[in-house]
Amino acid sequence: MQVSYNKFKQLVDSSNEKLFDKIAEAVATSDNAALVAMFDDKLVLLDEKTKEFYKADYVYENKVLTMHNFENVELKENDGAYLEEAVERYFDLDDKTPITTRDLMTGFKLKFKNESSTIFTEACDRKSKKVIGNPRIRAIKKARKARDMFKEDIDNLMEEPFMKHLTLKVQNADDAIPTALNNVAWNTTYPISVNTDIGGPADELITLRDNTNVMDAMKGVALKISDKWKSDAFRAKFSDMIGKIVQTESVELAQTAVLNFLDENKELFLLKDNAFNELITKTTLMLGEGNTDPVLQIFENIMGSKKGRQMKNTYFQKYNITEESLDQINSTEGEDGESNIPADQTTKGIGSDLDDESVDKVISLFKKIQDAMKDKGEGTPEYDYISSIIESLKSFKESGTDSDSVMKDVVDFLNNVGSTKDDGSDEPMAPATSDETEGNI
Repeated sequence: MQVSYNKFKQLVDSSNEKLFDKIAEAVATSDNAALVAMFDDKLVLLDEKTKEFYKADYVYENKVLTMHNFENVELKENDGAYLEEAVERYFDLDDKTPITTRDLMTGFKLKFKNESSTIFTEACDRKSKKVIGNPRIRAIKKARKARDMFKEDIDNLMEEPFMKHLTLKVQNADDAIPTALNNVAWNTTYPISVNTDIGGPADELITLRDNTNVMDAMKGVALKISDKWKSDAFRAKFSDMIGKIVQTESVELAQTAVLNFLDENKELFLLKDNAFNELITKTTLMLGEGNTDPVLQIFENIMGSKKGRQMKNTYFQKYNITEESLDQINSTEGEDGESNIPADQTTKGIGSDLDDESVDKVISLFKKIQDAMKDKGEGTPEYDYISSIIESLKSFKESGTDSDSVMKDVVDFLNNVGSTKDDGSDEPMAPATSDETEGNI
């Protein structure tokens, strides 16, 4: 069976087209990596800084991409015969000597030395399109440029003992999944993971550590949700929803605005009616609205609608929540009046041993970065991105609970200061090809 490399590549790419696009988008959040190709259990990546290719093992589960075992791909003299033979044997079910992914990679190396610049350019162009097409990725990259203006301040902060300790804890936290890649360290011995929902929270709302009781963990989440009215980011989304309702005479559009808000904040379903109404009332009052009854009535109608009930039921099924367990989740006191939440419930996260003074130092630095963005206007995506980090740190300081993913994002963001210094444009561009470039490859 004769199969050309192009045909073979089409077979690989088309069978995983959606997954390939998702992984390419996640890799595009980095400052130095671009996705070249994907096999069943291998990725081929480009280091944009050195113009070298790497292969890596990968796992994609629950919207989280994990890469490990990076190995440099050294391109040699162009020879297509080995790849053609390997592909033919790969699809020959009667062949007694199985062809491995490593054999296919060898064929890839042998065939494409003289075409490496094309592959190089295609990978960079693909990454550029992903960045241009995703406002969240553009915001993250612009925020990094603003960050790099404060390299000296960041370097001084990272020398603080508490930041060194926090960095070490982040490196050893398997469940700390960042919402974006920074600089990919090709020689790392640690797995590199990223949530492929760019900039979004990890898919699992409730993360259990050590021997934490499931119900206690969910109670802790419910308590944190009850304080969302204090969050500027939450109030901004709430205000945006109210604005859309006021501006339309369409019942359907108003319903969509509320459903979209609930979809972005599904954890609100953990609150019983009284706690939910209290949160909505407080948030409404914080926005300067004196009459909260109409807003409460809108939520009551939407929550009781078919779409609202379906959204709630789907969420409950995902976390195996029943009405009985919901009562327990919303019960924060035992029969003796003591809290049912263990005293150490909030002390097991990565940032659990940070004191208020340390958190304030980190917040102060992010505020400097935020202030530098005001020239382009508050409310830009990059300004909101930094604001969300500040709000997360404030929430951690106020409630004593933290998300490992947030701490991972904070440490990675600061540790990679200076990563954009060679990038003179707002968007990544494919490097120009030249004889010298091909000679180096």
